[in-house]
Amino acid sequence: FNDFNFLKKNKFQFEENIAILFFNTTCAICELEAEQLMDKMPNFVDLIFVSTEHKDTILNFANKFRLYHKPGFYFAQMDTLLIKEKYKPRGLPAYILYQNDLLIESGKGLISTNQLQQAFQLNIE
Repeated sequence: FNDFNFLKKNKFQFEENIAILFFNTTCAICELEAEQLMDKMPNFVDLIFVSTEHKDTILNFANKFRLYHKPGFYFAQMDTLLIKEKYKPRGLPAYILYQNDLLIESGKGLISTNQLQQAFQLNIE
């Protein structure tokens, strides 16, 4: 994740399951996704929210949904051209899922905790 400009400058030790969520702070569906994930935080996956917007705008979004300091939630800024060339999202929101550093799924639209569980084949109560 060297291409990501994380808002927090800590060294991260990510879980084996990682969801990269491409979003925009003015996207209503992206807001809905953040609300749903906030209410039912999946503890089996690290969520990395990535936007091309200014870091202050991303930080305001993270704070609005009380996600900035929540464990497992990370926020990053990335150049638009780099996102389009390297990750090729087909619109916003979009997601890419990795398990043990291997791409297992990508898609367009919001993703729910249930979809994450199925993608990572987990039995969570």
